[in-house]
Amino acid sequence: MKVEFPEGVGTTGEQDFIVKVLDDTTNDPLNMAQVTLTKDGTSIATTQTNPGGIARFTLTGLAAGDMDLTVIATNYRPFQDRIVVSASGGQLNRLDPENGVEDEVVHVGGTDFSGAENVDIFFGDVNLLTTAAAGGSFGQAGDADVDIRVPVPHALGPVNIMLKGANSNRYGVDVFQVRSANPIDLYTYSQWEESTWDLHPGNNPTWNNPEIQLYDAVTNDPVESNNLVVGNNYIIKLKVHNDTDFAANNTKVTFKWANFGVGQPDRVWEEIDTVEVDVPANFVQEAEALWTPGSTGHLCVKAEIYHVEDINESNNKGQENCHVGPTTSPAVVPFNIWNPTEKPAMVYLELRQLLQEEDVELGNVLWGSMLNHPDPQLIPPGKMVEAELSLTRIMPSPRSGRAVRRSSL
Repeated sequence: MKVEFPEGVGTTGEQDFIVKVLDDTTNDPLNMAQVTLTKDGTSIATTQTNPGGIARFTLTGLAAGDMDLTVIATNYRPFQDRIVVSASGGQLNRLDPENGVEDEVVHVGGTDFSGAENVDIFFGDVNLLTTAAAGGSFGQAGDADVDIRVPVPHALGPVNIMLKGANSNRYGVDVFQVRSANPIDLYTYSQWEESTWDLHPGNNPTWNNPEIQLYDAVTNDPVESNNLVVGNNYIIKLKVHNDTDFAANNTKVTFKWANFGVGQPDRVWEEIDTVEVDVPANFVQEAEALWTPGSTGHLCVKAEIYHVEDINESNNKGQENCHVGPTTSPAVVPFNIWNPTEKPAMVYLELRQLLQEEDVELGNVLWGSMLNHPDPQLIPPGKMVEAELSLTRIMPSPRSGRAVRRSSL
C-alpha cells in the first residue's frame, strides 16, 4: 500500500491530521485499514480508515521524539514509518476557513516556533509559502494576515496543512477540507453528537440508534435487536439524512460489528459490508446490508456514513446494541472494558433503568440487577478487563398486580 502522512507534528496545543492509505498500484483508497500510532512502545491511538482511505487523529499533550506509524490491511504487506514530534513547541492554531473551494484564500496562523525564524507552509506535499515568525508566531489576532490559496486543480476531500520552522524544525498541523461549491452535511442519529438527539422521541439521548432497524431477511418483518438468533440472516437498515440543497451521490455507508465493550478501540471492529447509495437533496435515504451473526452474546453494530464532500464528520456514525441468544433469566451479559489512555484508570460502572409513566400505570417495576466489577478495578494503560451484568426480569402478577420473577427472558 501507499501511505500519505505529515512529516511532523508539534508538541503544543491540538495536532489534527490525517493518514491516507491507498493501493500502491491502482491508487484506490483502502477501507478499514488499521492505522496505529505508538511512541516508545506505548500505543497512542488506533483507528480504521473510512471508504476514502482516511484515518483522522486529533492529539494533544504529545512528548517530543519520533512517533511510530504502523498500517495493516488484509492482503497487503504492513507499512511502517515515523512521524517527527518536534521538541519545545509548534502549533498551527488558525485556519480560517476550515473548508473551501479551489483558489479560495485561507488565513493561516502559527505559534510556539523559534523567534524570528522563517516557517514553511505546506498544503499536502506542496510548499505554498514561507513567512516570518516574529517572536515565534504569525497570523495571530492583531497581526497581519498570512494568506495561502487552495491549489488549482486539487482533489476534493481532507488534506493536511503543515507548518515547519526552517531553523528549529518545529512542526504544527491541521486539516483543511477541499470541497466543491455545493457543500453537504449528511447525518444520522449519533450517540456522540448532541445535535442529532432530536431524532429520538422526546429529544433525549438513547444508546440504541433509533435510525437503525433490523429485519428478518426471509419475511422482511422488523425484529428487536435484543432478540436475535445466531446463524439467522438479518437486513440492517440505516436512515441517512441530507438537509442541504445539493444531492449526495455515491455516498458510502460502512456497516461493522464487534463484541460489546466500554472504551472500545476502533481496531476491534469487523466489516459487515460497505454499500453505496444516492441521497437526493433534502431527503432521507435508507442504506442496507445483510448480516448473519456468527456468535452468541452481546454484540454491537455500527454504521458510518462517508462522502468526499461531507464537511461535518461528527454526526456520521450511529451504533445499535444487539443481543444474540437465546438467554435465560437471570441473563448474564459479560462485556469488556478498555483503558485507551496512557495512565492506569479506575473503572466506575453505573446501571440505569428507566420507567416511563405508562410503565408505572401498567404496574411494571424495575428489574433485579447486579453489576460485577472487574477485580482489581484498576486497569493498566492500554489494557482490557471483563465485567458482568446480571439481570432478572420482574413482571406484575397476572392476577394481583404483585411483582413476580419470571423464569425466562
